[in-house]
Amino acid sequence: IFVGLGVVVLFIIVSVVVSLLNSASNQNVVDLQSVAKQQTEIIRVANIGASKAKDSKTSNFALTTSLSLASSQTNTLEALKKAGRKMSPKDLNAGKNTDTDSLLTKAEQANSFDETFIEEITKELRTYQTTVKKALASSSSENTEQNLQKAYAQVDSLLGTAE
Repeated sequence: IFVGLGVVVLFIIVSVVVSLLNSASNQNVVDLQSVAKQQTEIIRVANIGASKAKDSKTSNFALTTSLSLASSQTNTLEALKKAGRKMSPKDLNAGKNTDTDSLLTKAEQANSFDETFIEEITKELRTYQTTVKKALASSSSENTEQNLQKAYAQVDSLLGTAE
């Protein structure tokens, strides 16, 4: 009877531990998916800025932002792939914010594109940085953690350039 009870208790403990590990892993995947969607949106908006900015400083900032996030996104998508989750272009574009397009179009018509673009991209970068920090906290892979730390530092540098 004692051996049987011991086996049952051990089975319950193992089940709880496995469940907790799977839950943490799933949270990291969800966080990485959010990071990838935001990267896609920021790259899209940065490309708009690179093509429509009047000032070369704004255009260069937009291009640098686009290239930095594209580099980070490669790492994010690789981490998701290793976790058994692929994101289609449709999934990645699910974070598209059409309000940003409207805002930038109105700013362009009002001849205030550069200022509005910098304000909007800065806001998006701050939100992205928060998401990266959250993903970093739930990361269970050393490689993913290093890539997220690099992404966080890149955004920090970009925000310093924007201000």
